[in-house]
Amino acid sequence: MLFELYPKESRRELFSRDDVIDYIKRQIHAGNWVVITGQRMIGKTSVVKVVLNELASEGSGPCT
Repeated sequence: MLFELYPKESRRELFSRDDVIDYIKRQIHAGNWVVITGQRMIGKTSVVKVVLNELASEGSGPCT
């Protein structure tokens, strides 16, 4: 289903967000702050969840 009310948690569930996810991961690896803003229901939480899940699977999450 394309639109659901719960946040997505994997990259394959998101549509056309690969560049945003990769950019955020590069900024985190570089030690930079990242601010996620946007309108309601645009996918901010989903993008953050995907980034955190990918960082955790790489063993380089912000809390490790």
